[in-house]
Amino acid sequence: DTAGHQTGTNSEKLKQELQLADELLGQIMQGVENLDLPITTIITADHGMIDMTSEKGKIIITENLENKLKDKADMINNGMHCQVYLKNKNQKEEVYQEIKQYFAGNSHVKVYKKEETPEKWHYRNHKNIGDILIITDAPYYMVKSEKDFLANRKGIWGTHGYDPYVTPEMMAIFYAFGNKIKENNEIKPFENIHIYPFINYILGVENPKNIDGKTKVLTPILKK
Repeated sequence: DTAGHQTGTNSEKLKQELQLADELLGQIMQGVENLDLPITTIITADHGMIDMTSEKGKIIITENLENKLKDKADMINNGMHCQVYLKNKNQKEEVYQEIKQYFAGNSHVKVYKKEETPEKWHYRNHKNIGDILIITDAPYYMVKSEKDFLANRKGIWGTHGYDPYVTPEMMAIFYAFGNKIKENNEIKPFENIHIYPFINYILGVENPKNIDGKTKVLTPILKK
């Protein structure tokens, strides 16, 4: 992950890190094989990675907006999305309209009130979520100061955090093998929320009732 952030997804540095990870994984797999037990192995990740550049027009500057709203809100920006925390909740509509106006004409930036974010994100109810959210499409990226940002970014670098429903680079790997798994079987992409109930199913553990994942999504990869 660190190498991907620093030098992108196709760099020599990342290839070296992948080689090291592969060697370590090989040691683990050899140890598993030596146990001679009916073990199912799953290899996955929490997100993918997308290459980024400092191409003109892709870096979106927010300094003027932050200065304009400094008495009304705190803005916590991580590049792909920015959380806006109001100092006075009664000013939500006013601040929302100011932000919308600031980004007017830029179709790669979307502004949501907390309660109006897409339902599929499941990102409305927690108290720590900002009152207003600013979201960018990949590979657009928000920074307060272009000069300070570019001082630490050279060439290609990588990041993640974009909407996985519209950014395929955010998809992660999934490998499963063992005595219960079909061999040479390729499946369609799926949400990783379904991995947890699948593992429980293999272990014979009952799934909690209040989870989003479904066992049936991955059971087709099991041997009959």
